[in-house]
Amino acid sequence: MQYIGLGKDPMKIYARLALDISGRKVIGEYYARLDGPPKREATFLVEGGFLENRFLQLDYRCKDRSKAYFGSILLILNAEGNQLEGQVVGYSGPKGIIGASTLKLIRNKL
Repeated sequence: MQYIGLGKDPMKIYARLALDISGRKVIGEYYARLDGPPKREATFLVEGGFLENRFLQLDYRCKDRSKAYFGSILLILNAEGNQLEGQVVGYSGPKGIIGASTLKLIRNKL
């Protein structure tokens, strides 16, 4: 994932998304880590679903309710069904900003 807000140089963010899918409903956890500076990490609860058979829309909120981090993710599934790519927009309470980033997820082969 790459942060693209506030006119700063892009930063690389490590992200992991673990989902439980039941029909069109999706719930799970989203973990993000910025190696900095400054270093930051957080785990988010996500909930949403599939739309039009190829779009995944998720809302997220920080698992630690004392931190005001929340937002939305909109991804599109590729034709092979092994990659999701799209946009994240969210609010960072500690910084008091709304930020946006691109997100590309490739299915992990276990």
